Amino acid sequence: MPNVTNTLRSAEFLNVAKFPQATFTSTSVKKEGDELDITGNLTLNGVTKPVTLEAKLMGQGDDPWGG
Repeated sequence: MPNVTNTLRSAEFLNVAKFPQATFTSTSVKKEGDELDITGNLTLNGVTKPVTLEAKLMGQGDDPWGG
């Protein structure tokens, strides 16, 4: 998929030469059962917009550090 990767990195799409990072900063998390709505600010190409991501808890370990 090198052609797809190069196209997405190009100035016409994500312009990684000028904007090498995409960031998401969460501002709130709402949990209902095993479903989450994670709201925050997504920055792409130097433009920040509010977004809400939907997620589902699939399980977790006893120790988040692997012990």
